[in-house]
Amino acid sequence: MFQQARFLLKMHPIPIEIICYHCQQSVEKYLKVYIDLNGDKVIRTHDLKLLNKRCMNFDKEFQKIKDDF
Repeated sequence: MFQQARFLLKMHPIPIEIICYHCQQSVEKYLKVYIDLNGDKVIRTHDLKLLNKRCMNFDKEFQKIKDDF
């Protein structure tokens, strides 16, 4: 999905809404996979703050990006 967002940046006019959607989806998938790989149950949500908070249970480094959501 991140690759699609980069590709869309080359379009004119730039479809910013679609690019933001693809970036959000990429982050969501990454966080969910991280949660799953650490043995926790993946919940159905699109809330990046909540997902990041759950990732912090496994690695405090996720605190560095908590304000970015």
